[in-house]
Amino acid sequence: MNPIAGCGHRGNGIDRPEQTLAAYRRAVELGATFIEFDVRVTKDNQLVVFHDATLERTTNGTGRVIDHTVSELRDLDAGAWFASEFAGERVPMLEDLLAFLQDASVIGCVEAKAESADEAARTALLLAEWLVEHDCNGLMRVSSFHLDALAMVAAKAPSLRQLPWMDEFSPANVPSHLQDASRLQALGVFHTAALLSRAQVAELQASGLEVWVWSADDEASLAQAVSLVPDVISCSNIGGLMTLVGGDDQ
Repeated sequence: MNPIAGCGHRGNGIDRPEQTLAAYRRAVELGATFIEFDVRVTKDNQLVVFHDATLERTTNGTGRVIDHTVSELRDLDAGAWFASEFAGERVPMLEDLLAFLQDASVIGCVEAKAESADEAARTALLLAEWLVEHDCNGLMRVSSFHLDALAMVAAKAPSLRQLPWMDEFSPANVPSHLQDASRLQALGVFHTAALLSRAQVAELQASGLEVWVWSADDEASLAQAVSLVPDVISCSNIGGLMTLVGGDDQ
């Protein structure tokens, strides 16, 4: 593994429809050690792999995810919006991602998405139950911007390894991040690369935390992220990242 590992953020979204199995396969082909994906709760209280609160941007469906059943979501096309060659790609289920992780020998970082604190708690607790039931501790990390929901996960399933997302629009605050990570007994923290300095990353790492950063996909942004020397860089351009960190670009 490279000193800096790559994480396919919603897969390799620069050339595949984001958050589909096609995007995740491509990220791994290009050298990703991790993949990142999001989950949302459905009308029938199940979890589906989906980023947006609504369906229009990345499927042929309409309306909110939470207003649809899993059965309805399974029937949507999640690839044609990107390019005709991906027509027929489906919205993945958690079971699909687990099978993919096992087959590809990579680790997933699953983010609990929600539009309110109550929905976040509901989503996070359902996710924790699912991950424990399917013995995913070694295969998945759990993340969210909703730290109170993650605290509920930590209380319910302390063995799950957490990577809380720090405020993606605010400059890094190392004392606050250390406090949040300690409260959650987290493996590390997730932050926006452009809002961190190398010294801040080093301070977090010196405390024993892994530092995961999200980067935009252009070369300059990726180079800035690499200069931080974090543990993991999450992006949708794994080929470009691997070129910068010395990996094999396939």
